[in-house]
Amino acid sequence: MNLNKYDELEKLLIEDENINTYYRKNTLNVVRYLKNFNRDKVKSQSYINENINRITDSIRKSPKDSLLYGDYFAMRMFLNGKAKTLVEIDSMQAVNKKYSEIFYESILKDAVKEYPDDYLPVK
Repeated sequence: MNLNKYDELEKLLIEDENINTYYRKNTLNVVRYLKNFNRDKVKSQSYINENINRITDSIRKSPKDSLLYGDYFAMRMFLNGKAKTLVEIDSMQAVNKKYSEIFYESILKDAVKEYPDDYLPVK
């Protein structure tokens, strides 16, 4: 992705079925999102929305897997940018006391803050 060789990466992800299906599909959709962002924003965003649906379904099936929230907010960051995603994390933290402050601050928020701006079409 860093080299912007989206066509090559897309082909590799389609052909390599040895990668975990969940991560392969999520990564493939991120590649497609980035590849299409400047040409067709609606189509591009549909790839991220597909990931959000998959992640939400996974959270429903495995509610104790807190790392899925990292995936979820990464996708939200692609759609809404960092600032709005941090507000969404604050909103979740305000109503969901299941996770510690460290989880919200040092895992979810730090991951969003540290994500390179160069790789986000929405700032």
